[in-house]
Amino acid sequence: MAWLSGLILLCSSQFVHLTALARTDMMLCLFITLAIYFFLLAHQDEGRKARYPFLMWSALGLGTLTKGPVALLGLLVVLAFLACRRELGFVKRLRVGWGALLWLGIALAWFLPALAVGGREFYRIVVLNEMAHRVLASGSRVGKGKPVYYLVGHFVSGFLPWCLLVPPALAAFWRSRRDASGRPMLLPVVWLLTVL
Repeated sequence: MAWLSGLILLCSSQFVHLTALARTDMMLCLFITLAIYFFLLAHQDEGRKARYPFLMWSALGLGTLTKGPVALLGLLVVLAFLACRRELGFVKRLRVGWGALLWLGIALAWFLPALAVGGREFYRIVVLNEMAHRVLASGSRVGKGKPVYYLVGHFVSGFLPWCLLVPPALAAFWRSRRDASGRPMLLPVVWLLTVL
C-alpha cells in the first residue's frame, strides 16, 4: 500500500510542482508525515517505548521550525484519530509534558536567536504576518482568505485523476467503518478530513 501511495503522489501534478519549488511546504509535509508515522508506532506499541512519542514530538518541532505552528496539524490529526477510536486516554502515553517541552525547545532553537537579531521587523514580518495573520486571516491578511470550497477545488485540480478515487474510498470506509475491514482506513480518512 505504501508503494502505491508513493506512486500516486509522484503522479499528482500539485505534489510534483511543489517539490520543484524552493518552498518549505515539502519539508513540512515530510515532518507531519514522520510525526504521524511515529505516533502510529507508539500506538501499535501501546506507548511502552518512550522513543516513539519523543520522535513524534521531535518531528512536530522540526515541522514548526520549518513552517510555523501549522505543523501542529499533525497533532490535530492524531487527536482526531484517537477521538474517533474513543481512545483519548492514550494521549497520556504520548508523554505530553516532556514532549511539549521538546517540541518547544526545537521550535525556539532557531526562532529566539532570529528574533534577537531581527528585532521588531522580524517579529512584524514573520510572527505577525506570516504566522498569526495568515492562520487567523487577520491584520494584513484580512480579505485575502479563501472560502472552504476553494481548497477543495485546489485539491481536485492538483491531484487529478487520483482525487476521483476519494469519494468511492470514503463511501467504502463509511460502509465498513464498524467492522475490522474499515479500521485500517480510519487514519487516512481522518487525516484527509482534518487537513481539508
